[in-house]
Amino acid sequence: MDEAISLDERYPAKYWHKLDDGRIQCDLCPRDCKLHEGQRGACFVRGRVEDTMV
Repeated sequence: MDEAISLDERYPAKYWHKLDDGRIQCDLCPRDCKLHEGQRGACFVRGRVEDTMV
């Protein structure tokens, strides 16, 4: 990821849940991306910031 995502400039996402291994999973599309802190999904629209999906 080239630039940091901050919560101040992003809108919290819906349709995700936290996994037992600490990752969060996006439930919006069939790809079911599983993200660690700072990662973005396959769509490059959604990402994980401070234990939430934005």
